[in-house]
Amino acid sequence: TAVGSLLGFNTASSASLEQYNLVNVESGDTLWNIACEYGPDDMDIRVVVHDICNANDISADELTVGSKIIVPVYQ
Repeated sequence: TAVGSLLGFNTASSASLEQYNLVNVESGDTLWNIACEYGPDDMDIRVVVHDICNANDISADELTVGSKIIVPVYQ
């Protein structure tokens, strides 16, 4: 493993690093409509909502106006 580390075989590529959008929660926003806006068209919205909840350590009922949440960038 020492040789692998020295040669870079055990390092994560930048493509595997997660990226996020910072979203300001506004009046009327729900996790569902945020997920619809930022999630890919071919992905189940329930999965995107779950990912947002996990990234922010929140549940759907904890979304509050004025808070900032991170939303994964899907590639």
